Amino acid sequence: GGFRAATDRLHALIAAAMLIMGAVLSAFALVHVRVHRWHGTPFDVQLWQLLVALVPLTVLAFALEQPTSVSWDLEVVLILLYSGVLATAFAYWASQSAILAVGPVVASVTYLGVPVVGVLGGALILGEAVPLTDLLGMIVIGAGILLVARGRRAGTDAGATAAPRTEVA
Repeated sequence: GGFRAATDRLHALIAAAMLIMGAVLSAFALVHVRVHRWHGTPFDVQLWQLLVALVPLTVLAFALEQPTSVSWDLEVVLILLYSGVLATAFAYWASQSAILAVGPVVASVTYLGVPVVGVLGGALILGEAVPLTDLLGMIVIGAGILLVARGRRAGTDAGATAAPRTEVA
C-alpha cells in the first residue's frame, strides 16, 4: 500500500518534471529557430539535420534492440519511409517555416491546436467520448489561438513582425 503510493507519486513527479523540461526545450527551440542566422532555408538544411540524427540513433537502436527482432518486409520499409519522410522531415520543415513566418509566440500557441485535432479525430473516427473537461480545455485553447491571432492583426506581437535573418549560401 504505502510503498506503492509513494512510488506512484514519485513517478508522477518525474513525469511532471519531464513535461516541464520538454516545454522549456520546446520554447528554446522555437526562439532559436527564429533568431538563428540561417545559411539557406529550412528545406536546404533538413537533409543534414536528419543525417546527423540518423547515425547516433541507428547505433543506439542496434545497441538496445536485437537486430533480428525486426522482420524486414515491405510493410516495415513503408512505415520507416513514412516516419522518416512525412512524419519527421516534412513536419520539421513545416514547423521551422511556420516559426520563421509568424514568429515563436504565434507558432507555439497555434501548436496547442494539435491535441484538439487529436481529440476531435478520436471522437469522429473512433467514436471516443469527449469528456466535459476536454471540451472546456478545447474551448480555452481555441480562445487562446483567437486572441493571439487578433493581437497579431492589431500589431501587438512584435516577435512575429521582425524578419528572420537568412542568408542563402
